[in-house]
Amino acid sequence: IKEVFGARAYSIPINSVKGVTGNPLSAGGPFQVAACALSLRDQLIAPTANYETADPTCDLDFVPSKARRAKIDCALINVRGLGGSASTMLVSRVPCS
Repeated sequence: IKEVFGARAYSIPINSVKGVTGNPLSAGGPFQVAACALSLRDQLIAPTANYETADPTCDLDFVPSKARRAKIDCALINVRGLGGSASTMLVSRVPCS
């Protein structure tokens, strides 16, 4: 994240749905897309479930115990699967006119 976004990385909220869903195998990606769509619709970043102790070596903006209101126009989803598969998707709001 720091390598891609540089100094801006520290102002990007980060969360994960895996603490809620566990490892749903092939449903992990669709769960993340659904959670992302709800965040975009509701302008609310869901907390990372079971995030209790921050790693002192990771100084990014994690969203722990409670949801956070934010202006969200786009979101980046990173999915890592068993066997080493990985994908990234950028999701954005459709402007209302």
